[in-house]
Amino acid sequence: MGFTGKVLPVAALVGLWAILGGSAVAQDCQTVQRLYAIEPLRDGVTAEAAGLQEATGAEGLFDCSSDQTLQFSLNLNALRDAVPVEDTAQLHGTWLGDDVLMYLAGVVVPGQEVLKIAAGPEPGSLHIRQYWIKTGAGPDRALPWVAGEGYAGLVTETWLFRDDPGKGFRADYFGSENRHGNLSLEVDRAYDLVVKQWLDRFSAQVWPALDGNALVLRHERQDGLTREYSEVVATFTRVAEGAPDAAILLVAALEVSQAQNFECFTNQISAGRGPLIDALAPEGVDGVVAMLERRALLVAEIERLRASLPPRVLPDEAHKAAMRELGKQMSEAFDDPTHLSTMRRILEAGDLGCPRLW
Repeated sequence: MGFTGKVLPVAALVGLWAILGGSAVAQDCQTVQRLYAIEPLRDGVTAEAAGLQEATGAEGLFDCSSDQTLQFSLNLNALRDAVPVEDTAQLHGTWLGDDVLMYLAGVVVPGQEVLKIAAGPEPGSLHIRQYWIKTGAGPDRALPWVAGEGYAGLVTETWLFRDDPGKGFRADYFGSENRHGNLSLEVDRAYDLVVKQWLDRFSAQVWPALDGNALVLRHERQDGLTREYSEVVATFTRVAEGAPDAAILLVAALEVSQAQNFECFTNQISAGRGPLIDALAPEGVDGVVAMLERRALLVAEIERLRASLPPRVLPDEAHKAAMRELGKQMSEAFDDPTHLSTMRRILEAGDLGCPRLW
């Protein structure tokens, strides 16, 4: 099927970038593409060649062309060259969303979409878990984390089945196969609702296609007021299982910019090489993650205990005792010699392979 959606919001974002003075940042397009692992445009690939009705027609970010700028939102190479999926096993794995343009342009705070796709209950069906990755997506603004499982910012869990004759997929027609998480993804209520509407990818028909390690996900989205459907497209890149979880844990522990480090960390962890991987030796990614997981869970527990106290109500002795115990455990976690040496080694490494953009 052909894509008939529009990309006017991208033009608006690029225009806003110019207003904010983003073009003054002294970075070249190739550096920014490398930071976010953006594949350069293949020969003959443009927004029009990729099947988009409208190109941005606007000045790009940094010194990128308009089409190169659009690559920070959609993988134009994959849009042009991806083929429909026949063997659903090819979709199994972890997929990192390609759209970084909104926060790269300084319009919104960082947040990134991740899909974890596995086999469904019937032959050819799919089990999909959709996450919105960010350090403060929990109800108390702590990193949502479950011991032994990793990042827990679930947006939607769904089961998709073949929908002939379109050869696409969909949940049942009444949406009962969709289970939605109850996390607030953003502090601002209005933007929280906007993000959740934007992430609504599995309420109607879905047509996946693949171009190597790139996933093109075309789907229908229903307007909340008119109830009318329009076609939308998103692209994703395959990464190693657990790589986004480990990356966001490191971003939170090191207290560094998610916008400038999350994709960079994810891609290095996925590839198993890079300055970050060198800095994590000898414990390695798994060892460091296991160590930092304890800290993340303690922080989350402390924030939950603080949030449990109603406004203007002083803590009682039991509450104070619980806070003291958690504080003691946190001090022990921070003072652990392995933790101290690992953090010192990472900080002394300086260059973790993620170029500075601002």
